[in-house]
Amino acid sequence: MPKFNLHLETSQDINLDEIQWNDSLLARTPKFLRKTEKDALKLLLLNISKYRNRRILYSRRNEKLLPDLHNPHRISWKSITGVVDQLSTNGLLDKTLGDVWYSTSPDDRKTSSFVANERLLEIVDSLALEDEITELRRSHIQFKDSVDNHIAYEPTPYTERIEKIMHDISEHTNKQRITLDGESLLPVHHLRQYKDRDGQGKFRFGGRSYPTYCSIPPEDRKRILINGEETASCDYSSSVPSIVYSKMTGTPREQVEMLEAPYEVEGMSRKVAKRIVNILLNSDKSNFRKGVAGHFSNPKTDEIERRDYLEAKSNFGSQSEYLDNMIDAVMIKNKPISQAFLQGASWGQHWSWLEANTVYEVAHYLIKNNDIPLLVLHDEFIVPASEALYIPDYMYTVGLPDEYETNYTSLIFTQEPQAIK
Repeated sequence: MPKFNLHLETSQDINLDEIQWNDSLLARTPKFLRKTEKDALKLLLLNISKYRNRRILYSRRNEKLLPDLHNPHRISWKSITGVVDQLSTNGLLDKTLGDVWYSTSPDDRKTSSFVANERLLEIVDSLALEDEITELRRSHIQFKDSVDNHIAYEPTPYTERIEKIMHDISEHTNKQRITLDGESLLPVHHLRQYKDRDGQGKFRFGGRSYPTYCSIPPEDRKRILINGEETASCDYSSSVPSIVYSKMTGTPREQVEMLEAPYEVEGMSRKVAKRIVNILLNSDKSNFRKGVAGHFSNPKTDEIERRDYLEAKSNFGSQSEYLDNMIDAVMIKNKPISQAFLQGASWGQHWSWLEANTVYEVAHYLIKNNDIPLLVLHDEFIVPASEALYIPDYMYTVGLPDEYETNYTSLIFTQEPQAIK
C-alpha cells in the first residue's frame, strides 16, 4: 500500500469551491472553509489522482509539524485527518482506523488507511490532475532527539552516503513489479530513522527503515512475488548478537552461529532465547526483568513465542525463581559477550545501527552490481528464488566505506562496557 505522500504538488489551479461533491441534492455537502483544510484537501486529491483506488496509509497522530524536508507544504496530519473524516462521513471514501501509535512496535503497527470510492474518483478525473503532478525531493533520513523532536543537521559524509544508497535502493525497487496476492507493494520510500541518544548530534543510534511491507506477517511474506517470480528469504543468523560477538571477541560474523550459537539455550526454544538476548542488549539493570516478563505476557506478542515461553517456564524452577533462572541461562550461554548486556537502550540502538549500515550497503551492492531486485526487512533480504543461492556470498563480504566510522568505543561512549555483577 502507498503511504500518503506529503511531497506531491501541481501547478494547476484547483478551484475547490466549484467541486460538486454529490450527485444527490439531498446528500450532505462537505465544507472546507479554512485555508489549512483546503490545502489538506488539495493534497489528498493529488494522492488519489496518483494512487487511484488503492488503499492509502496515513497518520492520525496529532503531532508537531514535520520539518520542511519531510513536509514541504506545511500541512498537519490533524488537517488531513479532518478532511478524511469529512469525506468519509459524506460517503466519498472508506476509512479504517489503525493502532494507537504507542501501543505496538513499528513492525507490528496497523496504520490507518482510506480508499476512494467511485464518486471521488470521478471528481478527481474531472480535475484532470494526473499529467500535472510532480513530486518534490524527499529525504531518506529522519533524525530525532531523545524526546522525539526532529533535529536539523548539516550534511556529513555519512549522511550524504545514506541519502545516495537509500535513493538508489528505493528507485531500483520502484522499477520492479512486486506484489502480494495480486496487490502491489509499491511504491517504496526508505526512510532511515535515527535518534540522538547521547546529545552529541551524531548519527550513531538506530538507522532502520520501516517501509509498509514490514508489517506483513512472516507467513504472508512467503507469497510475495517479484516480477512474477516466487521469492526466497536470506537473512543473517543471530544478526545483532553476531555483530556483538565480532566486535567483542573477534569471531567473524559468519562463524558466530556455528561456533557460539547464541540462541541455543537448553530448556527453551530459539524464539524465546532470541527475545531474551535482544532484551538484555537493549535494557539496563533497572528494567530488564520487567522487559522480559512484560514482553511474554503481552497479548500482541507472537502466539508461538508466548506458547514456547509458557512451556519453558517449567524447566527453570518455581514461580518465584524461573524468570531469573531463564535470564541467567541465556547470560551463561553468551558469557563471551556478557559485558554488552544490561548497558541500556543506547548500546542496543548502536548495535542496531551497525546492523542497518551493513544490511543496506549489501542491498546497494546487489542492485548496483548485480541488478538483483529485492526487499529489505531489517536483517533479511527477500529476493527472486532464482537469485537466492548467490546472496549469502555477499552478505558477509561487502564492507563498510570510511564514512561509517564504526569505532564505537572511542567515538560514542566514555567507558568500556562494565562487567555484570
